[in-house]
Parts: sequence; structure tokens; C-alpha cells
Amino acid sequence: MPYQIKSTKVSGVEPRIFRRGGKSHYKVRIYLEPTDEDSLSSIKSVQYKLHSSFREPFRVSDDFRNKFEIKIWTWGYFEIEATLIMTNGTTELVEGYVRW
Repeated sequence: MPYQIKSTKVSGVEPRIFRRGGKSHYKVRIYLEPTDEDSLSSIKSVQYKLHSSFREPFRVSDDFRNKFEIKIWTWGYFEIEATLIMTNGTTELVEGYVRW
């Protein structure tokens, strides 16, 4: 697989609790990383499919400069899928895991 989904906790952002008695949520950056010499320039956009517990589980990024990143608040780790929409019109599915 020429691409991997990566995730890291956003530094300098304190955890938040969104409802009384809830868990601490962390701001997490999710992005695409080429695994070899493949370039991200052949990708037009990326549609991420988050865990079904998210109110909006589908997120799209066309932010080439930041490796097609999205930022979310989450309290736990989960499996994730990314559909890469290539500049030639084809698609490619990449699976991964969000953890920090």
C-alpha cells in the first residue's frame, strides 16, 4: 500500500470534556503519509470515514499542503478508512487506525 493513515495528538491543546460526567477528549490530527517515493500530488481529495459514533462520520479534505489532514476531537482509538480520489478519476481505499 503506497499510503498510510497517520494520527497524532495536536500539541499545545488541552483535553476537553464536552458533557457532564463525560470522558476527556483530545484534539487529533489525521493525515495521509506516503510509504515510499509516491507523491501526494496524484491525489485530488481524501474522504475519511470515522467511527460510526461520530455525529458526522464522513470528512473530506483537499488540503494537499497539509497531507490531506483533518482535525477532530476524540476520546478513544478507532479504525478508520480513507477513500483517495485520484487526479485521474480513480479511487483507492486505505484502512488504518487512529491512535496517538
